[in-house]
This record gives sequence, structure tokens and C-alpha cells, in this order.
Amino acid sequence: MAATAAATKKKTGSKAKSKPAPTPAGEVQSQVIAPELEKIPEVKDAPATDTVEKNPLLDRPLDPKAKSINVARVSLLEQARNTWLVNVDMNTTPEQCLDGSFWEHVAKLMQPGDNIHILPDDMSWEQVLHVCGQEPLFLHVVQKSFYKLVPATAPTIIPSRYKVQFAGAHHKWRVLRDDKPLKDGFATADLARRYAANHQAAVAR
Repeated sequence: MAATAAATKKKTGSKAKSKPAPTPAGEVQSQVIAPELEKIPEVKDAPATDTVEKNPLLDRPLDPKAKSINVARVSLLEQARNTWLVNVDMNTTPEQCLDGSFWEHVAKLMQPGDNIHILPDDMSWEQVLHVCGQEPLFLHVVQKSFYKLVPATAPTIIPSRYKVQFAGAHHKWRVLRDDKPLKDGFATADLARRYAANHQAAVAR
């Protein structure tokens, strides 16, 4: 009988544990939170990566405002610097004109900022140089432009007995017949060729 009472008590106790007592009306049932759930995990910011591009316009400091130009720095171009015209012989090359020692005899006439226009006697090319620096026997120059001058018209074909050659700045272009000077003073080679062709036609009549 004692064993039966113990079994009944055990059975009744197990049922009491499995079914909680009902909550009276008007009361809120409290819940017990496990200790391991009380701590909320801390959320950390994601580490910065190198893939984020920076805006160079935002990182660069602002440029200071430029000062207004003074009237003392304004002048006429013709008064501030010189433009020179230099005639060289036909054997002079454009590369030789870039050598500072080429100007040793006239370097004292020029000053930084000047422009030099170079033409050979036959006017086959033109080169413009800018004077960067000046010494007593030396010019520091840089090439601004170079043009190869080709006549727009085709050159006249001259007979085999005639030759056309440049005779210098004074005599200019000259016509030779059988290697003997016939006439000089032509401004261009094409004019000299035309004369040679006309002369041959007059002799052949």
C-alpha cells in the first residue's frame, strides 16, 4: 500500500511539472531569459577596403585666386621683342641653325623672347626659332616651326644644253648654256628654267 501511494505521488508530481498552473486573468506571465541570451552581440563596422576610389578634386586643396595683372606687364609685341629675318646660303641645313654656336657673330644683337625667321637663298624652306637665352657668343634657341616650300606649279623642263643654278644672294638664279653663264638675276629657279626654254626655242628658229 505504501508502494502504491509513492507511485501515485510520483505520477502526480510529474504531471505537475509538465503542466504549469494557469495564469489568473489580468496578470502578465513573466518569462525567464537564459543568461546566454541576455548579451546582444556587438555589431562592428566593416573594415575599410582599398577598392574605394578617392575623388582627387575633393582631396586637392583649393588653388588661391590669381592676382590681377599689373599694367606694367602689358606692352606691344613689336616693342617687347624683335623679329629677325636671316638669309642663309643653300649649303646651310635647318639642323645647323639649331646649334647655339652658329649665331656667335650676331648673338649680341638678340635677346630672349626674339623670333628668328630663317630662309635659304633658294627659299626652299623656312624655319622659325625662338630665342630662350643669350650669351656673348652663343644663343639658346628652340624650333617653333619648319616649312618646306614647294612651288605650286610644276617646274619647266629645260633642254639638255642648259643648266640652272643658284649664284648667290647677289646674282640669284643663273642660266648656263654649254656651262657658260648666259643670264642671271632670276628671283626663282622656275623663272630661270622658263628663260632657258624660251631661249632654246628662239635659237632653234
